[in-house]
Amino acid sequence: AKAIAGTINGTAAGKGTLSVYDDDADAAADTFTFAGVVGGTGSLKAVNIGNTTQGGSATFSAAVSATDILLTGGNDAAEDANATFAAAVTATTITLDDTARGGSATMTATGDVTIAGNIVAASDGEGVLTLQAATDNDTTTFSGNIGTDTVRLKELNITSVTTVSSGGDFDGDVYADARITFDGSTAQTVTGLIVGETAGDGGDILVSNTAGSVTFASAIGLDADNELNDIVLNVGSTTTFNSTVESATMTSNGTVTFEDAVTLTGSTLMFGNGSTIVLGSGIVAGETVISTADSSTTFNTSATVTLPQTFNTGTITLVDSASTVAGADAALLTLNTNVLATYAAAAN
Repeated sequence: AKAIAGTINGTAAGKGTLSVYDDDADAAADTFTFAGVVGGTGSLKAVNIGNTTQGGSATFSAAVSATDILLTGGNDAAEDANATFAAAVTATTITLDDTARGGSATMTATGDVTIAGNIVAASDGEGVLTLQAATDNDTTTFSGNIGTDTVRLKELNITSVTTVSSGGDFDGDVYADARITFDGSTAQTVTGLIVGETAGDGGDILVSNTAGSVTFASAIGLDADNELNDIVLNVGSTTTFNSTVESATMTSNGTVTFEDAVTLTGSTLMFGNGSTIVLGSGIVAGETVISTADSSTTFNTSATVTLPQTFNTGTITLVDSASTVAGADAALLTLNTNVLATYAAAAN
């Protein structure tokens, strides 16, 4: 590792380029750590980490300001481009560029920081974006979009170290081509629309955090044309959806809370044995919680359902499906009662 002290400024806004790369062929890049502000009194034209033939690695401890930030993997699998930002970033565009024969591009935002600018993939399915909390309750805020409707990031990871809660605040839309993973060790909260692709062909959500709850404050999937492919909630996880969910499939083996409607277009809706479904106060009598379009969807498991405390009369439809085994499914459910009412499950 190499340390760079002092500030780096352009002679005027949008002037000068900072390039970080390692000239060792076919090897992982040494990391350059920049202690001072980059682009403070004069923002840079560009910050380049790695290039098409060489990997690069940089950690920025202070604020970074540049028109364009580009992470480019080299032409060997070991030549990755990695950039970690521990303070505010201001850019028009941040591009993550994997190379077909070689290294990948990974951007990590750590701490309670704001990232201004759109983060895009050079081609569809490239680049990894990781959010990692440094201290408790850190939230990384993104003012721009993550990916685009046609060119999506390969992966988005939201994680934290032990005993530290983390969150992401997305003011723009989030487009991921593969999997968005939540694997922190305490509470995690995400605010902002997460958009899938036509016919459930874009993006999965995996919640593997078993030590803290994961809360989605905004909608998951925009509509049937922008739904997710799959949502998987692992054993021991606790997940809350505060808004609508649009996905092809969903599997829950933990505890999940729904505050709004869920629409599934695929053939899999599965709640594992011993899982718990909590219907929040946003679900009221007369509403349908989960709607499925595929006739092969079944709800064939033993699960516990906790009804809203405010629900004391009428009917809530838990699953609206074309399945022919709804009666048998309903018989497997255990419904928690409250002081005002008792409940019964039956096929609709």
